[in-house]
Amino acid sequence: MTDEQQARLHDWMRVRGLAGGTLQMRPLTGGQSNPTYLLDTGEARMVLRKQPPGVLLKSAHAVDREYRVIRALRGTAVPVPEGIAWCDDVQVVGTPFYLMSYVEGRVLVDQSLPGLSAAEREAIYRDMNRVIAALHEVDVDAVGLFDYGRREGFISRQVDRWSRQLEQSPLAPADEMRRQSVADPAWRFYLGFNLFRMSAILHGIAERALQGNANSTDAVQTGQKAAPLAALACCIVGI
Repeated sequence: MTDEQQARLHDWMRVRGLAGGTLQMRPLTGGQSNPTYLLDTGEARMVLRKQPPGVLLKSAHAVDREYRVIRALRGTAVPVPEGIAWCDDVQVVGTPFYLMSYVEGRVLVDQSLPGLSAAEREAIYRDMNRVIAALHEVDVDAVGLFDYGRREGFISRQVDRWSRQLEQSPLAPADEMRRQSVADPAWRFYLGFNLFRMSAILHGIAERALQGNANSTDAVQTGQKAAPLAALACCIVGI
């Protein structure tokens, strides 16, 4: 983010009573999709999350949807930060963004959780499952997400969307990413679907790295994982 954009952001926050005379910010690393920054006003710390610059694929980087879900889940059993403010004025920092409260925590990148004991790993995965279960128990109508999206045909719509994302990408996907299949039993299919979806996401990261607008310094290495994941998906579903 440029110095001029930071100055405009400071002005935007002051007008809304979100900042006083000072504003310090630094990038938060670890994510791959949307640029994220830690803001310190001297009185409070909060997080800014914005769309990346450059040409984006249709429906990608929908930070407005992120913000709406965060606001809706506040007060439920799902732990989320407080949604503070939304801005779709691209004149402020170049792309739409939102502010949320800062929450202390750890970013566990390696799923094998190296350095942790078996008991610690079990506790982390049990709590992850607890939160996933709580998310599935949310009454979307009651929290105001009744019109968030279509509820039927999720898998077919996801396969169609990510397939189109790959076809529209200027970076040619691996051959394994071009295969689609319905496998039996269903468990193999869902495993394969989730691996395909993640490989498509990683392919998008590789594309942003090629364009020079990636959010993380390890975007190239992360994007290189797309083809192996797609190959694993093909192996699981037997194609």
